[in-house]
Amino acid sequence: MYILTQVLNCAIRDVIEDHVTSFTQHFLDSLHNGPTLQNYLHLIQGTQAILKPCLQTCITTILESMDQTYRDSTVRKQFAYVKVRRSRTLWTIHGPLTYCRTIYQPKHGGPCFCYLDELLGLPRYTKFDPSVCAHIHQRASETNSLALLGRWIGQDCFGQIGRTDAFISRQTIRNILKKAPRQFTLERAQRTPETLYIMADEKYIAMQGQDKQKQMIKCAVSYEHRVDIETKRPGLSNKVIFASLSPNFWEDFLDRLSERYDLSQVKHFILMGDGANWIKSGCEALRTFKDQTVVFHLDHFHYKQALHRFTLDPSRKREIDHLIATQPTHTVRKELKRYDTEDLKPTQAKSLKYLIHHISDIKRCLQNPQIKCSMEGQISHELAAIFSSIPKGYSLNILNILTHLRTAHHNGINVFQHSLHHQNRFSLDANTFDYSIFNTKKDHGRIIQDPKLYKAVLQNVITNF
Repeated sequence: MYILTQVLNCAIRDVIEDHVTSFTQHFLDSLHNGPTLQNYLHLIQGTQAILKPCLQTCITTILESMDQTYRDSTVRKQFAYVKVRRSRTLWTIHGPLTYCRTIYQPKHGGPCFCYLDELLGLPRYTKFDPSVCAHIHQRASETNSLALLGRWIGQDCFGQIGRTDAFISRQTIRNILKKAPRQFTLERAQRTPETLYIMADEKYIAMQGQDKQKQMIKCAVSYEHRVDIETKRPGLSNKVIFASLSPNFWEDFLDRLSERYDLSQVKHFILMGDGANWIKSGCEALRTFKDQTVVFHLDHFHYKQALHRFTLDPSRKREIDHLIATQPTHTVRKELKRYDTEDLKPTQAKSLKYLIHHISDIKRCLQNPQIKCSMEGQISHELAAIFSSIPKGYSLNILNILTHLRTAHHNGINVFQHSLHHQNRFSLDANTFDYSIFNTKKDHGRIIQDPKLYKAVLQNVITNF
């Protein structure tokens, strides 16, 4: 342990001294040009220029020293042969990182393995390190442009070595996004309210393909109550956003809510929306316990919109408002049908049909003006801002991935850290480490019955590192 530490300290010190000495001499020579601001800029830019290659060299030295230590160890000689040494280049946010490591062949059969890559938990067959992939997943929650995302990440990776074509192709970005995590767990709430407010609406997204049919993304937002904030619009307390392309939308939404709340303690659900059939079907899906009540409230915006499209006459609007608010449902329906004449334009006829179909929902809306729905704004902010701001067509798989990442971002989940956790293949804890690469039936002709022996041997090596 101490020998390896001393060797690494000496090697790293030599690397740093070489880079710093070379830059310092070059900087001092440039001072003979006279007093100028360029001297200061040269110092700042030059310091930045030597830090990254110095860092890369130090990391390479450490990795190759670790590989050499295991290759020379008794543990390795007992279980595996040296097959070949190969270099590997990983593109990091600090530029390319190249190091050599050893590939081993187990003595008693089994697949070849690279101990250093396994120890570091690095995925196979990829040229981008996990932090770059996590960075891509995080940035994908903020933009729908894979080309723009490729330029952002490419500038971080390739721009460090002065490449002018600093970009990553859309296909590469797409391949990395396909491995993004799709399951996110919400933080548990400290208390569960008796009443939960739920707003729902949908957004149609253009798709790729010959038919180019639009795909409907269903979205629901739950909150506990409205709160006053400094802006003109009130805020939503403990907001949970859920968007999905799944046909089992309400079942999946309840699963997400159950992560945050104990749904058995929720007594009332207030469901709001434009009255679409799939939204109103949530009344039955949300009622999971006998003592729960689910009440649907029509969005006040859609009622006023339909009324405005039916008539522009202010007196006629007030007449219909008073009629719906004061008269029984059957009376309102009878009176509204009198307006259905052949003189109506198609838009007017459609709006009148909407009013007649939702009379009960409208009455409930007018009787409870304090219950307001802001789902149109939520759709605009959460989905339209990323999927419709730059018109384009999506594949179904990429649209599904971007939807998951977007909702995770707006639910306050750290996508970067979650992606790193998702990519983690191993743990350095000896109790959870994958020992399959060392599994063998014989050890110098002696059958090993106790797997703890392998754990003890490997733990010794890990501890030294």
